[in-house]
Amino acid sequence: MTADRKAENGLRLFLEELGSSKSVETFLRNHGNVRTRRAYAGELCMYFRWLRGKGIAMTPDELIQDNLRSVFESRPTDVVTKRKHTDPLGDYINAYLIVQRGDSEAKRSLAAAAIRGFYSSTVRMPVDLVSVDLAVLPLDLHDIGGPAGLPTLRADCDLRAHA
Repeated sequence: MTADRKAENGLRLFLEELGSSKSVETFLRNHGNVRTRRAYAGELCMYFRWLRGKGIAMTPDELIQDNLRSVFESRPTDVVTKRKHTDPLGDYINAYLIVQRGDSEAKRSLAAAAIRGFYSSTVRMPVDLVSVDLAVLPLDLHDIGGPAGLPTLRADCDLRAHA
């Protein structure tokens, strides 16, 4: 069996686990290579399992909607609400994947890219709004911090690539 055939089979299994999701479809459609789609779908599955273990049982589409509401419908100074999705992601990338799983920085980078891409792929800003301060856009991950003594992974998102 070829590597692409294995990736197609793995992708199919991950998509079954993720269920029907417009957000996931939109995100994965941006990646042509089946091995990349399989890797990203696998990372999303692992993250969503971890979220469910933390009591966050939203579907992928519900996560996107909740993140957009948290960022755009909250008061400008309501940082706690705006960071509702970035704080758990920071815990996942910089604590869970290191401390409990012992994952490498490459694995953490893959997870961050998949999750960051998932959130940002649903944000389509008009070209004239691209210069908006990134601190108020969904899933601005500039300040994810790691546990004391452990490296911190920066996950930046330039939405101009999605405009």
